[in-house]
Amino acid sequence: GSASSGDINLSYGIESSVRPTADIASLPRNIWGKASTNVAGWGVSARADVDGQDRSSAALEFDADNQDADLSLRLTASAGGGFNVRQVEATKGLDLNGARLTINPRYNMETEEADVVL
Repeated sequence: GSASSGDINLSYGIESSVRPTADIASLPRNIWGKASTNVAGWGVSARADVDGQDRSSAALEFDADNQDADLSLRLTASAGGGFNVRQVEATKGLDLNGARLTINPRYNMETEEADVVL
């Protein structure tokens, strides 16, 4: 579904299995929600996904995108027993003499691996 409240757009849903059961609580596979808005030229959003069978934690995504600057940022994390950042990345686009170059530095907090994709 979707809704809005002021300048904030909300979307949400449930992915479920379709099977005969008396245990209705076992049907949801994934429950998710997303809020998005614009702040000072940045499109920002936050999304949470919760496993329908294990509701003790949530996967989180935070995105910010500035089309004028050709720059986007993403942070993925988990919550449940604490807030844990998993990965941070940015993407910067450049137009160079008719050619297009994107630079995408990424850092995985869990494995402590960093790389840059061109």
